Amino acid sequence: MKLLRIGTAAVAGMACAFALTAPADAARPPSHPGGKPPGAGPASQCTRGGYANYQTTSGARFATATECTKYVAGGGVLVPVPVGFVSVTLQATPNPDFCKVLISGQGFTPLTTYDAEILWTDRLGSQGYIGNYATTDAAGSFIDNDTYIYTAPGENLTVTVGGVTSAPVPEQC
Repeated sequence: MKLLRIGTAAVAGMACAFALTAPADAARPPSHPGGKPPGAGPASQCTRGGYANYQTTSGARFATATECTKYVAGGGVLVPVPVGFVSVTLQATPNPDFCKVLISGQGFTPLTTYDAEILWTDRLGSQGYIGNYATTDAAGSFIDNDTYIYTAPGENLTVTVGGVTSAPVPEQC
């Protein structure tokens, strides 16, 4: 058996050679500015249909992902599209068989007219429907108080505006 004697210099040289052959990703600094992976910035929120969830700071909506991405690349800030909220209140009228329906909403696109669907369901499951509309102001809010409905105990009323439905309201005024 032959023994090989290795000196200190040889051990240091082997350690250096080992360090040079370490895995490529070990202790490598990130190759992206700021260490963020590609697609982690605001423009990535425009992809995969995400542009529909954002608007400009002035409230303008994006028609395409490219339009959204260009806006961000130009220094624009993405603002989430507001989520609408619809509220319904019933008021008594001089005729006890009818209620005045007060519909209000907020968080909609400013200066836009929406279809307003008033739907009620009676105890037997039958439904009634009235079509109406609601127009928002510059802040995206609206109030509609021009609708009257016939009331029947046990019926519930909901209102849908722009795809947003109110909580059910019992028809009692």
